[in-house]
Amino acid sequence: MSDDAGTTDTPTAADTTDAASATDTTGMGGPSAPRPSRSWSRALLGACLLVIAALAVTALILTLDHPPTETGRPELTAREHALLVPRLAAIDASVDQAVAEAATLAVASRDVLTRARALDPDGVDAAITTGSQASAAISMLSEQLLKAREVLTSDIDASRIRESDRARIGTIDAALIGIAQLPGTWVEVVGAASGPVDLVRSIQAHDARVAEAAAAARADDLPGAIVALEDSRRLLVAARAVREAADQAGADVSTIDDLLARLEAYDSALERLWTLLVETDGQVTDEVRAAFAAVEAAQGSLPLTEDALTVVVSDLAGPAIMATLQEIEQQRGLLADAVAARPDTGGG
Repeated sequence: MSDDAGTTDTPTAADTTDAASATDTTGMGGPSAPRPSRSWSRALLGACLLVIAALAVTALILTLDHPPTETGRPELTAREHALLVPRLAAIDASVDQAVAEAATLAVASRDVLTRARALDPDGVDAAITTGSQASAAISMLSEQLLKAREVLTSDIDASRIRESDRARIGTIDAALIGIAQLPGTWVEVVGAASGPVDLVRSIQAHDARVAEAAAAARADDLPGAIVALEDSRRLLVAARAVREAADQAGADVSTIDDLLARLEAYDSALERLWTLLVETDGQVTDEVRAAFAAVEAAQGSLPLTEDALTVVVSDLAGPAIMATLQEIEQQRGLLADAVAARPDTGGG
């Protein structure tokens, strides 16, 4: 037993537990760090998540807006590229239509020359109709493409367009020049063919009317034959106009002159013979015999075939139409370049 002043407190179990918890559990002998509170842990976790999210968004923006190029220059932003792709697609659709119409125009141009050389005016007319329809369609497409080109890069920074798109737009600009020239080139085809076709029609109509005059003479209708013969001569007025135009243009008209001279000689011989027969009431005189011999000589000088006329048409229409055909093919080549510049995928 001891009194209060000299006694020593005996530690309880709770005190022992508290002391143990305050010692270093690693055996190093020092006091351990205080444990963080739950609220502080939540704040730290939230801050980390925000940093991670910000980094992810930044990486996404950099990836979408500034993908690297082969030159290290940033490309279009995703927003600008999204604007460019559908506009290019719309232009591509119109270019495809222009390609088809240009092919029709080229075929029609060849048909015009082929039919003209075959002395087939109706065939030439059909080819001109087809080509003119294609030319009109090309004119409309040209207007559409020019409008589409105006807005293609209207709100896009041209300095940030990738090289492939820049090259593609360049081919489109060249194609627009070719498309715009095609209708004018077609007008040259029609102009080159119009004179030769008028010549063929004139001579063919003349020959048909002379045949009718001869049929009337064989039917003893000499007055009617003479009237028909006068009509046939008037039908050659168009042929002579073509000859004059060709001469003024510097073309060689010697073959035309020779052909027209032979036709005129035959017509004059027939007129002389039939006029004498009307005057003699059908009696054969020495003058009539001489006139008949002149008709036979003039008839013998006429070309046996239409080869001479074919040569004339080829000389007049051939060089001009072949030159315009070359121009059409060059302009079609510009269209082909615009098509070839498209990417293999739909990514623009």
